[in-house]
Amino acid sequence: MKNGTIVGALISISILLMIILSGCSHTPGDAAVRGGHSQAGADLYLKGAELGHADAALKLGLLLGEGRVSGPRYRTAGHWFKRACELGSMVGCHNTGVAYEYGTDGMAMDYVEASNYYRRAAEKGYMECRGLR
Repeated sequence: MKNGTIVGALISISILLMIILSGCSHTPGDAAVRGGHSQAGADLYLKGAELGHADAALKLGLLLGEGRVSGPRYRTAGHWFKRACELGSMVGCHNTGVAYEYGTDGMAMDYVEASNYYRRAAEKGYMECRGLR
């Protein structure tokens, strides 16, 4: 390996570490939300969620659940938590379970569904649900 290649690799690694450590967003919408523009962030999360990105679906659900955005175009927090779970998010599965257990975030109270989603979260490795496997 030539010195130029090594230096280039080290620079790339350094840039990646700076991005990670500086908290740069990795889901479109994160920067808008951090900047206090919840509506713009929600719009970007919605587009991402509709394209099948689990993190975007989860984050849209969280914005809705916290009451930072609302409106019929966004549906409910529970809808997006459930979608995030379907897309592979263990936190989405857990949050769907919570929504069913307590009848919140647009979900009807249903202990059987809550248990099913907690179990899915546990199967994905979510520590708070590990005893349910």
